[in-house]
This record gives sequence, structure tokens and C-alpha cells, in this order.
Amino acid sequence: MEKSKKLYPFIIKGDSLNANSVISNGFLEGNTLEDAIDTYMMDILGLEVFKYFRGEFPLEVTQKHIEKFTPVMVCPSDETSLERYGVPGNVKMWYVKDAASTAKIVFGLRREITATELFDACHKGILEDYLQVIRPQAGDFILIPPGVMHAIGGDIEYVEVASACGANYHLYDVNPAEKVKIYANMAGCSDSACGGRSTSGAEVASNGSGRDTIARVGESGYPYDPELFEAIDIIDYKPASLAENYLTTLHSDTRMVTWPLHFVAKYAKISESIKVLPAIANSFIAYVGLKGESVVKCNGVSYPISEGTLLLVPSVVDDYDLEPVDSSASAGSSGSSDSSGSSGSSGSSDSSGSSGSSGSSGSVGSSISAGSLNSAAPSGSSGSSILAGSSGSVASPGSSDHSGSSISATSAGSSGPSTSAGSSGSSGSSTLAGPSGLVASSSTILEIYIPPIDLECDAPEESNALEAD
Repeated sequence: MEKSKKLYPFIIKGDSLNANSVISNGFLEGNTLEDAIDTYMMDILGLEVFKYFRGEFPLEVTQKHIEKFTPVMVCPSDETSLERYGVPGNVKMWYVKDAASTAKIVFGLRREITATELFDACHKGILEDYLQVIRPQAGDFILIPPGVMHAIGGDIEYVEVASACGANYHLYDVNPAEKVKIYANMAGCSDSACGGRSTSGAEVASNGSGRDTIARVGESGYPYDPELFEAIDIIDYKPASLAENYLTTLHSDTRMVTWPLHFVAKYAKISESIKVLPAIANSFIAYVGLKGESVVKCNGVSYPISEGTLLLVPSVVDDYDLEPVDSSASAGSSGSSDSSGSSGSSGSSDSSGSSGSSGSSGSVGSSISAGSLNSAAPSGSSGSSILAGSSGSVASPGSSDHSGSSISATSAGSSGPSTSAGSSGSSGSSTLAGPSGLVASSSTILEIYIPPIDLECDAPEESNALEAD
């Protein structure tokens, strides 16, 4: 592929935005994003993003609808992941699009415990007694820092934004029908990778690194490595802070979560034209259509964003307008073949594991359950903003690499690569600073991009950052 034409916003095929995603419009139609980046490099990613991530697309944005519960997982920090694997760590954000009364989210621990207590709880199959369980509502926003144990399921539709490295340790899987626990019945193994515990009742499988590890298959049919042994020293053993990591978008026009060197994710209601200035971000900008219809107008061409649409705007693209679509008008007009392509569907059924977990009492945005993951949902929960007008550290207690992160309700006129129509220019890392007094919205979207990177300060020694031509 050779550089021959001017870049434009890419409509992405399917439910996921990652390096392997296929572009469905314009002259690059049929190419993967990775192929396009190989040719256009920093023109797509942005100069600093291209150098820091060594030319790799740094995010995985996925729309999901799952019923069974995922295993309880934990992600490594940048420091740990760079030391062990030579790549940055993993941070996640979940935005809840819809949630049944059975939906629940596991977010960290209810109380502080020791590593020995956690290991014993996994071994005995009672880890759920220590986990904090949240009953989510549509519009909830949750940031999952490294070191915080987490799981999700129970008939829930959500958008996940995660680091592309995808480093996850699967710690615990619960099958309520058979009570299959991946660490049950392990006692006396001679393999050092098993911590001296038995392979009784488990399957031994190669993990690709030359050593055998234990895997257990639950009712869902998904095998899991006993990765607790590798994760035991990176888990945050203090109670997880909902006040710093969890908020709702109900009754709000904008909400934003930020994790330095990983992503900014912004929820916004679009009720009038907004001028977007990609050059300020120095990063690609991705959009996920949540509800209603809006349109990106760039160089005389319209690129529709409806529910489920994934759209990626390359860093080099000229300033453009983001506008709502009049509900009385026909949806998704386009001025050329560059804007062709269908929107992504609502999500895949990525699921594994089953239920289990008890949580603490109280409520922050959505209710926090004191029952197991199988219990019926309690009546009512607060839908008001948690951190309206505030921002602050998202550092999870006891974990590292969290400084400077924030999760907040963004007030009108905040800085960023976007400015509202008629407002003055702006600068900074947040986006879509909408006008005050938004009353009715034609659409809601997620806007995602990479926050500013200072290569002199941020680039790790292991990165061998690429030099752009």
C-alpha cells in the first residue's frame, strides 16, 4: 500500500476496534487498521502515540452483551508488565449501555485482606465472600485500575475500553451448578509453577513458555490457567474505592475518565454542532455510537454515527464538525463513498464462567449488593452524579502507576481538542467541551483518544521508541 490519497474518518466493521479491525469505507475499504498504520504511521496514530507505542494501535474498544459471568481478573501495571513482558500494562473502562436486574459487577475487595487469605479463599472456593459487588444501571461509568480484581456478567450490555496489550490474570471462576473452582483440590504438586500443589482434578496444559500450568474447565467450557501464582504480588489487597472510580452519566451531559499514557474516554450528549480540533489532541480520535444519531462532517463528506457505530478519525484529519441528526431527517447521509459502511452491531456474546460473589452495603451511583451474584436485585438505586464538577486522583489504594489519573463530571467549557460551536479555542487533554445548558440531546456517544505523551519523561527505557520518517 502506498500513500496516494488524503486520509478520512474510518467506519469500522463489526463490534471491536483494534489493530485487526477492518475499514469498511473509502479507498482503504477492506484493509485492516494495522495495514493502514503500516503505511500512514503517525498520520493515523499521531506522532507521540506512534513513537511511544512503537507503531502499534494501542487500544481495544469492544461492544459486548454477556449473560454468564466472566472470571475474576486482575491487570498488571505498566511497571510490572514492562518488567515481565516488555509491553505497557492494562487499564480498563466499562460503560454500561443496558443492564438487567440480574447484572452485577465485581470491583475489588470489600475489606483489606492479606495475600495468604486471598490464596486460601481461592483454594477453598470462597473468594466471593470478600468481593465487592455492584448492581449496575444503564449509564454507569467504571474505571478499573491495575491491581483491582474485577468481573462482570448477569445479562449486561456494555462498552469496554482497554489497553491493546490485553494482559489479564484470570484468578477465579465460579460455577454455581457444580461449584467448580479452579484452585480446589490442589495439594502437593511437584511443578514449581503450581506453587507445590497437586494437579488432582485439573488438566495440565502448556502455556507456550515451555512450562506446564494447571487449567480447569468449568461449565462454560472455557479453560483457565491458575494465574493467581503470577498475580499474587500485584493484587491490590485494600478495599476498592468506588468514590474514585465509579460514576453515572444519568442527568449529565458529559463525563470523562482519564488514565495517563493509556486513554481518555468521554461520554457526551450531542444536541448541537461541535467543532473538533484533532491537531490539539495529537492522537487519533475514536467514537462509539450509544444512542440516537449524529454525524461527523469532514471536508464536505458526512460520516454517520448511529447506535453501535465505531468510527476512527486519523490524527492528520482536518478540523471537523460533530452534529446531531434531526430525528425527522433520514439517518446517515453521506457525500461520497468514503462515508459508506454499516454501523457495528450491539455486541458479541463474549462470556465465560458463572456467578458468585458477595458485596458490601451502601450505594454509590448504582446499588452495592450484600448478596451473592445469583440473588435477585434490590429495589431502586440512586441515579445521581457521584463526582459532579470534581476531578482527582484515580489511584487505587495500595497499587502503583496511578498518579495523575482522573474521573469526573466535565463542566461546560472545559479544555480539549473539541470546542462547542461559537466558543473560543481550547487546549488540554479533555474533549467535547459542550456548551452550557444542554437540554435535549439527539444522540449520545463515547469519544476515546490517547492523552498527551511527553516522550522525554514518559517513554520507558524498554520501549525503544520508533523514529518516524
